[in-house]
This record gives sequence, C-alpha cells and structure tokens, in this order.
Amino acid sequence: MGNPGNFRRQLEIENFELAGFRSFGDHHKYSQADVELLIIEAKMAGASSLLTTVKDGVKLKHLSIEMPIFIARIEMRIDGEDPFRKLVIG
Repeated sequence: MGNPGNFRRQLEIENFELAGFRSFGDHHKYSQADVELLIIEAKMAGASSLLTTVKDGVKLKHLSIEMPIFIARIEMRIDGEDPFRKLVIG
C-alpha cells in the first residue's frame, strides 16, 4: 500500500476493530512466508481475519491463506461545487 498510515486512519474512522496492523513497502512481492507470518501475528493478536487493500489483495490471490481475508475498497466521491471537481470533470 502506498500510504499505510492513511489506510489505517481510514479504517479507524470507519470503526474497524484492528487487533494489529502490519504494512509492507509499496510494490512488495508477497511470499508464502509473508502470509504465514501474518497469520501467526494475527492469531497472537486475537484477530479472526485479515484485511488488506484491493491493490495488495490482487498480489495475495496466488498464495494459500488459511484465514479469512477481506479486501477494503476505498472510494472517492466528489460532490458539490468544488474547484477540484471542475478541473476533473470539466
């Protein structure tokens, strides 16, 4: 994920109960060993599932994950008369 701090803050704003939080560098190529370590850490923290971004979820789909994993999709919506909206939409 490009900005793990922002991702975590958004999850907290949305009232996700996080047992722990682990991030990897942007463009990280996940290995089976990474997943196994995540599962161990999650279980030790009392988590019942894993949560990741869409971007990292795609990178994990070829690996064996012995725990439920959810993909958090964060959307952006532009409402009203915002100057940025005019630049983007025209």
